[in-house]
Amino acid sequence: MAKEVFLAVRVSKDLADQIEASQKAAGEANRGKAVRRLIERGLNNPYLSEREADRLDQLLWETRQIGNNLNQIAKRINTHGNLKDFQLEDLSALAGKLGQASQVIRNLLDNAE
Repeated sequence: MAKEVFLAVRVSKDLADQIEASQKAAGEANRGKAVRRLIERGLNNPYLSEREADRLDQLLWETRQIGNNLNQIAKRINTHGNLKDFQLEDLSALAGKLGQASQVIRNLLDNAE
């Protein structure tokens, strides 16, 4: 690919050290090539802000909790063969929460692209 545009940027010492470490790890002798590779990698991967990543972590935790609850319900059905009315309501509420969490995760990932 032809390189037609020259960009000059200032970076912190820490970032320069990270770029150099990445360059060495990749075995690249050319710093410009290493920076271009890092930029292309970043542009091709979705980015989540810290707030979005925290929300995603929270949703994943909630999803695991819902999974645990569903496993408990399945165990009860397998052991006792039936569910009481209040347990069906709980199951319905869990399914609703899981649907909401899935939609929020989809929105976060769609907005990150």
